[in-house]
Amino acid sequence: MKEESSLTITTVDKYCFRVPLLIHANGVSEVPDNGWNSGERWIETLSSEEIAGTVKALVLPLELKTRSRRYQDLFGIELIDWLRWCAPEPMRWVPVVALGWQQLPAILRRKPNLLLVSSGTQFREIKDAIARDRQRLRDDVAAAQKGELASCNERSLRLFAMGTAVEAAKLHITIWRMTITPRIASGLAISMP
Repeated sequence: MKEESSLTITTVDKYCFRVPLLIHANGVSEVPDNGWNSGERWIETLSSEEIAGTVKALVLPLELKTRSRRYQDLFGIELIDWLRWCAPEPMRWVPVVALGWQQLPAILRRKPNLLLVSSGTQFREIKDAIARDRQRLRDDVAAAQKGELASCNERSLRLFAMGTAVEAAKLHITIWRMTITPRIASGLAISMP
């Protein structure tokens, strides 16, 4: 029996940071659990007539919990993979604001993925979004509605698909810079790996 997905219209102020959020031209809506609890279901939801063509961007928590996954499994990263590699156009290219409770370097060490640092994906720490009275998330929503967030592009995906040493080096350098900068600022002498 096929589960039906009905979107819950909400506001940024009421957003719970536990489900994907779709940004439309005139508002935002949460995707219910049955709309993203597997990669296949996620693509089915994004392909639905209710969503296709209306979404300007996605807000996607990386630490998502399902019946078979814990927050630490970073299931949101898998949903980004499904979005970029399997979603139909134009959904494949929509900008993503990835949210995490952990800092990006910690997430990348735990589950390396070039799509987190690629064009079309912006990372925000959730504690920043809450601490700043959600203003940063409101700004991201407004930018997406105006078409000002960078989209993913086919060229980037092709480079990632090839898995070149250059792309791996970019990820390594990104992680290294994000990790080392705070240490240098605190006065520790560290040599580059």
